[in-house]
Amino acid sequence: MIIAVDFDGTLFEKRVPYDGRVGKPILDIINVVKLAKRLGHKIMIFTCRSAKKNGRKYAINALKKYNIPYDAFNKEVVNNCDGVYFDIKSVTKPAFDLLIDDKAAGWLGPKLIGKILRKQLNG
Repeated sequence: MIIAVDFDGTLFEKRVPYDGRVGKPILDIINVVKLAKRLGHKIMIFTCRSAKKNGRKYAINALKKYNIPYDAFNKEVVNNCDGVYFDIKSVTKPAFDLLIDDKAAGWLGPKLIGKILRKQLNG
């Protein structure tokens, strides 16, 4: 399964006003992403962060700092996913099987979403 995960507000708290830096980690979602990767799923970080205010750099550094696994970050190829490729400048919706995003309809908050996804991923 390909799981698309938003960054700000989903993996990390939003910083207001936005200055490019990363907010506090949201561990319930981070732990679900780590579980999904351990179970063999592909993780795609799909975010509006760009080079503006070093947003991309801060995001990638935070993913490394918290050992959050991912197979793609916006423009990269997801290996072994049937050649899935997306470019944030040219598509509005990448190919994915599951989206984890605080702006998605039905968002129940990180604790409940984490609980539901852990149950779903574990079968």
